[in-house]
Amino acid sequence: MHYSSWRVNQDIVRTTPHNIFIPVQTKGGEKLNHTSDSPVWKHHGLCYLVAIKEEYLGLCAWPKWPTVKYLMQINHKYHKDIKFRVTLDQGFDPVGWSVIESLAKTHCASTLVGGEGSGNMINHIPLLDGSNYHQWSSLTEAYLQVQNLQDVITTDGPGPKEEGYDTWKKMNIQVLGLLKMMVIIKLHYLIGDNAKTSWNNIKTQFDTPGIWAIFNNFRTCAQYRMNPNNLMKDLGKLNTMFNCLAAYGEPVSNAFQAIMVIAAFPAGWDNLASTILATHSKETLMVEKITPIIKNTSVINL
Repeated sequence: MHYSSWRVNQDIVRTTPHNIFIPVQTKGGEKLNHTSDSPVWKHHGLCYLVAIKEEYLGLCAWPKWPTVKYLMQINHKYHKDIKFRVTLDQGFDPVGWSVIESLAKTHCASTLVGGEGSGNMINHIPLLDGSNYHQWSSLTEAYLQVQNLQDVITTDGPGPKEEGYDTWKKMNIQVLGLLKMMVIIKLHYLIGDNAKTSWNNIKTQFDTPGIWAIFNNFRTCAQYRMNPNNLMKDLGKLNTMFNCLAAYGEPVSNAFQAIMVIAAFPAGWDNLASTILATHSKETLMVEKITPIIKNTSVINL
């Protein structure tokens, strides 16, 4: 049997009537906000967090599409006492953490946990533009693992006269095509005729960002304007930009993050911006404190 992908789906979720706001960070550098109306497990690759107690969601960085083995390394005290399904491609659909424990002892230990299946993963990988390398590389590696292509970017292939060369050559061509699909056209010069070399070219160019990447990310953040119909999602995008700047070694202070969020407010929110600035000091102003205000204002304006 082939276990290429599987997902954890919620059957029973015990919710509380009070509002919840928990900042959550992914290992790819993305910052998300977990709320009762917009739970973090609805994000692609994070469905497994539905089985984690909410009070622990903000304590560490969570990977998207983790392995079964990784799930079993999560402390048992983090486990939420709910029923959930473990769905595999061939329809195997048992319930609960005990099944995951069993799968971790089989050849499924390296299987990725996703939520949408490998066919849809590629649709949620952003095009590499130079400013989003860490998020892009994390998701792209996960996708290549699902497709059993990860060895092409980590190991040297056999020589033309060696066993396995034809298979490696086909996989190499496939990965090169995927890489060209996953980066903007002006970065195609980094992709040659060898997938491993091409991957390393991209890593060398963007893993330690130059001033261009920092400037591009900051400019995007400074020019961002929030959609009044999509405020929480836009706030999540701004948080991701702040996290990228921090990953580049240029962290933005809590107060300045909040100021940039306020500057991105929709037209007509000037009074709210003035009220927030008048009631906070540089020491108390932060995104976490103004997020509930943004959420409540968006509800009132509906």
